[in-house]
Amino acid sequence: MQLVSLGYSLSFLAMSLVLFRAVRAVKTSVFEDAFYMLTAFSLCKGTAALVDLRLTGLLTGQAWLSETAASLSGMFSVMANVFLFQAALDFLLYKLPTKVRFRVVPVLIFSGYLLLRISGIIEVPELDRISRLGFGYNSALLTGIAMFNLYYITGRKTSGLLLSGAGFILYSIFEGIFSGSAVWGIDIGVIRLGCALSLTVASFFIRSLLDVEKRQKVAYI
Repeated sequence: MQLVSLGYSLSFLAMSLVLFRAVRAVKTSVFEDAFYMLTAFSLCKGTAALVDLRLTGLLTGQAWLSETAASLSGMFSVMANVFLFQAALDFLLYKLPTKVRFRVVPVLIFSGYLLLRISGIIEVPELDRISRLGFGYNSALLTGIAMFNLYYITGRKTSGLLLSGAGFILYSIFEGIFSGSAVWGIDIGVIRLGCALSLTVASFFIRSLLDVEKRQKVAYI
């Protein structure tokens, strides 16, 4: 199972590299911000999975290190959800005459999570479950819907958008809802690896969205 976890982590890290190299090559795309957020999401998600792998493989019997690694993994996972939420908003609202950047909303959500985690008002496992179900699930679902929406309204009938949309919706289900060890007799780690691989492959094809030029004023919220 460590190979599955490693593959899962490396898939998201590879996705972040593909997206970062693509978005760095353009400066006038309406989707530039969305791609940066998607890059940050995949980087944080891959890092969280890598920390988890180190946790199970190297920190056995070292309680304080295990707790620190678990905390770091949780923090990176929440940060990934925050970036994915912002990416979903950027993709869904790209046609507005004034491009609205909802920078304050994700920051407030993450700050609230930090406050609850540090204060101990809610137990950490329960807080992580709330974050996964209430925020990670919705962010991934919105991003999946956004990809299907872009397939139909941008005129770019690339299979990458369909694959990305399906990947994010499946990601929302198997990362956000299911928390057991297996689904329909298949190890949950294998299913999640499949979602990660589909998103990585799709990232090579959705880069064509970056050809859409900016035509908007910018407002911040």
